[in-house]
Amino acid sequence: MSVIDKLIPVRDKGPHILGRPPGLIAIIVYKTVWGSMEAITGVLIFFSYKLLAAELIEDPQDRLVNWVLDHLTYRGSLKLGALFIILGAIKIALAAGLFYHAKMTRKLAIAFFAGVAIFGLLRLSVKFNAAEAAVLGIDIFILYYFWVVLPKHFRDTGMD
Repeated sequence: MSVIDKLIPVRDKGPHILGRPPGLIAIIVYKTVWGSMEAITGVLIFFSYKLLAAELIEDPQDRLVNWVLDHLTYRGSLKLGALFIILGAIKIALAAGLFYHAKMTRKLAIAFFAGVAIFGLLRLSVKFNAAEAAVLGIDIFILYYFWVVLPKHFRDTGMD
């Protein structure tokens, strides 16, 4: 019996929400909210360049619009918007997959969160940011949950 098995009870007799463990439901809600926010942000970025250019025509002295347009091209706004939309859609699809087919989606989730964790560690090694470190900590905890805790729920409850 490993150290992890000693820390986590073998039988899952805890409460379940909609037939799923509360930890999994919390992760699903968390990723759905973040995925939705990323997708909405992507749509706003995708369509913002022309709106900002029109705003600059109305008020050429607007410093914020001038700054944004100095740092973002039309093509760049399309790429960035598409990236946010795709990342948001992946997170929403992952959350739906975890709810409806948790056992099947678990391996994809492990690969996704491992990639996110590696990318986050690389970013933090270049420039530390406390907010990014907190999000990375949450993603690493989610990775741990999928890798160690969730299989016990499958074994004990027969959850798909």
